[in-house]
Order: sequence, then C-alpha cells, then structure tokens
Amino acid sequence: MDIELRPLRLAEILDRIFQLYRARLVLFLGIATVCTIVELIWNLVHLAGVRWMTAHHASATLRNWVVSVSAVPGWVFVFVAAALCLAAGNRAVAAIHDGKPIGILKAYTALRSSWLRCVWVNTLAFLIAWGLMIVVVVGGVTATLLAARAKTLGQANAVALVFGATGFLVLLVLPLCVWLTLRYSLAVPACVEEGLGTLRSLKRSVFLVQDEKGRILVLLLIVLATQTMLASAFMAPIFPVIMKMRGQVSTAMTVYTVAVSALSSILIKPIYSIGLTLFYYDARVRKEGFDLERMLERSSTSTSGEGLASTGFAV
Repeated sequence: MDIELRPLRLAEILDRIFQLYRARLVLFLGIATVCTIVELIWNLVHLAGVRWMTAHHASATLRNWVVSVSAVPGWVFVFVAAALCLAAGNRAVAAIHDGKPIGILKAYTALRSSWLRCVWVNTLAFLIAWGLMIVVVVGGVTATLLAARAKTLGQANAVALVFGATGFLVLLVLPLCVWLTLRYSLAVPACVEEGLGTLRSLKRSVFLVQDEKGRILVLLLIVLATQTMLASAFMAPIFPVIMKMRGQVSTAMTVYTVAVSALSSILIKPIYSIGLTLFYYDARVRKEGFDLERMLERSSTSTSGEGLASTGFAV
C-alpha cells in the first residue's frame, strides 16, 4: 500500500489510519496481541495470587500490602508493553510506506537495538505528564487512611474534607496532565525513527507537536471512546448476572473481565500506534519538508542503482 507523504487534514489522517488498519489487519492485530499477552499474563498471575490469599484467609493488611507492592511490577509491564507496541507499530507503518516486506516478528526485531530506550522514553514521558496527578492521588489516599482512624466527629469531618480537596485538585491538575501528554506524544516515534536519546526525543516531540496538539487530542478521544464502547459491549452479557448476584463477582467473572479488557486493548492499540506515526510524519512534512527529503533519497537511490547497472556491477 503506497502512503503518499504530504500535508494532511485531520479527516485525511483518520481515514488513512483505518485504511492501513483494514489493509494490514493481521499484522497490526498481531503486533498488539504480543504486547497485550504480556500484560494479560501479569494480570492473571496477580489475580491468582490475590485469590489464593483470600482462600487461605490472609489478613486484609497483608492483602493490601501485597497489592500495593505488586503495583510496581504491574506498571513496569504496562510501560514495556505500551512502548513496544507503539514502536513496533511505527516500524510496520514505515516499512509499508517504503514498500518493504514486514511481519510481526520483523517489526519487533527491528527494535532490538533501541527497545530499552523506547521503554524509558515512554516511561519518562508518562511520569512527567502524570507525575503531579500521582502525587495528588497518593497524598489524598494517604491522608484519608490516616483520617479514617478517627473516632470523633471532627476527625470524620477531616475525612470528608480530604475527599473533597483531592477531587478538586484532580480536576485542577487533569487539564495540565492531558496537555503534557500531548506535548510528549511523539517522543517514541522520534526515538525510533531518528535514533535519538531520551531527552532529545522528548525535546523533539515538543517541537513537532507545536501545531498538532488539538488534532492528536481528537485521536486520543476517539481511542478512549472506542475502547469504552467495546468494553461496554463485551461486558453487557454479564451485567444481569452481576445484578442477580448483588455485586458479588466470582472468579470466572473476574477472568472474563480481564479477558475483555485485553481483547478491547488488542483491537484499539493499532489505531493509536498508526495514528501517532502518521501525525509524526505529517508534522515533519509541514515543518521540515520531510516529503521532499524522502523524494530526494529515493531519487538518489534509483540513480545509483541505474549507474551500477550501466557499469555492470548490478547483481
């Protein structure tokens, strides 16, 4: 499939995302599946551990401690999977653009020298964007746990005050976190395409998204809305069962919920990775004449090939 490099309107980028997705459905679903399986395995192991402690009557304090500690490797799995899926999707789109053969394994092996850097870029971008939100939530939860030990009315009022203050701060911080997410959204494509280091990738993203934030926000909203609708559609069949059981969720329902989350993630991740890659190309075309640069590269390559053929050195 030939991908023409030129400045694109938002509607054209969205149309091109779904054209690529539909044309190479197996490829992009396979890339997303590999990463999602990593997350799914961790979620199932974590779920099994919690169920085992519950069955053996472990104390609530121990369960809470294990869940809190296990959140750290859980985040590691999420960051690794998200970064590799985005980077492998970028490699797939780039290969399709150049007319080169590409498969699921080849998309990942193309990252063998840069996968760790991609993960670190993605992780650092997230921490910069959502670090303040994490501080607010952790601070609110900690203050609430301390105030929940209250025995007097005044201490109970303090709990309500903490809840209210945390909610207000979340609403206050959320727009900044979203803006920072958009600001660093092209860091991983820049890292993969240009072989940049961590900080240079983040700075590169800041430059490229100067006029793209609104359009990338539309992509994020489409991804979130689509994933929510898919998850709701898959969960609809078991809602009557949950209501009948008065909110008590069995192990089978929990596993089904985890599987639904994984399936919706597999279906949606390609939209996000293809979209960010196309926005990266579009930003470079608009700001740096990337389309002319690639045209000259292809022209020089074809000229060199003709020269070798005329001198008898072409194989």
